[in-house]
Order: sequence, then C-alpha cells, then structure tokens
Amino acid sequence: MVEIHHTRSRLNTTGIAPTRPIRPNPMRCVRRPRRTPRCQMAMPIRTVGQKTGATTMSKRVPGIFQKIDPWISDDPAILEAGGAFAELLYIRGLCYIRRSRTYGTIPKKCFGEISDGIPSAQKYCAGLVKAELWIETDDGRGWTVRNWSCWNLTKDEEQAIAEDRTELGKLGAHGRWHSAVRPNNTCEACRDEGWL
Repeated sequence: MVEIHHTRSRLNTTGIAPTRPIRPNPMRCVRRPRRTPRCQMAMPIRTVGQKTGATTMSKRVPGIFQKIDPWISDDPAILEAGGAFAELLYIRGLCYIRRSRTYGTIPKKCFGEISDGIPSAQKYCAGLVKAELWIETDDGRGWTVRNWSCWNLTKDEEQAIAEDRTELGKLGAHGRWHSAVRPNNTCEACRDEGWL
C-alpha cells in the first residue's frame, strides 16, 4: 500500500515524506511599499532646442515653493538676531508670505501662526527687527522682509507676466485652430488678419 503525503502544494506519492519542508516564497509575504504618484515626483529637467539656444522644459511639481539660501544658518544677521529660533521664525515668515501672497509683508495678527512652538518668540522677533531682516511697516501693523522684492516678483510684475501669458496663449490658439478658411468671430487676431 502506498501512503500519500500532502505537503503544501506538492503531492508526494512515493510513500516517503519530503526531507525538507517547502518554504513559502519570501517575495509573496513581503508587503511592497506603494509607489509615489507621478504628480508628486520631481521630474528631471530636459534640455531641448540646441540650434536656437537651449530652453529648459520640465513638468511642474504641484505646490508653492520658496527660495531659501542654503547658507542661511551662517548668515551674520541671523546669528545676531538670535540663532536657530530666529532662523526658524524668519523662514516661517518667508513661507507665510509666499503662501498668503502678501508680497513681502507679514501682518502682526498672523504672528501667532508663524511663531507657534517657538519659545520667547517676541524676543526673536525683536532680534530680527534689530538685525534689519524685518522692517516694521509705517502703519505699525506688521513687518516687511528686507530684500523680498530683490529675489521675488512684486504684485505688478506677476500681473504683467500673467497678462503676457494670456496674450501668448490667445496667439497660440489662433495659430493652431484658426485660418482664413475657418476664422473665429471672437478672435482679435482673426480680425487683425482681415479674415472677418
């Protein structure tokens, strides 16, 4: 009589038990981490158009970003203002300005949001004012970051860029979709071409 031994997925009909147990595939047991969605990954910048001058094209990463000097912790003004906590307060102020689009101004009513978790935040704020990194506004309702307009766009510059992009977009749509055979009644460029 032949004994039948069942060992996991193998069927042994020889009557002899297998010498070693069958181990499960370790790759099946390991829980693999989820992939980061493509919209959250930073895409590399590719250079195209070598003949006419290189232009860079990249996919935009969603979100708002603030330029910060990598050597900010060694800046003498930051060290004079109070060191690490003053640096944190300064960076939070920059992030608040970028996020709220206040164009270089930090209102005093938002100081609690910026200074949350910083011990003796008023002392470090006074240090930033003394080091002239923050300048108190004329009406006394907040502070202005000293060199904001040197490194960032002002409100007027942002509006001018937005208007230029709108005009260029209209011209691009005109060049792609409109022609003398099929003009658009609402397109100003079609009127300028004399197609209407």
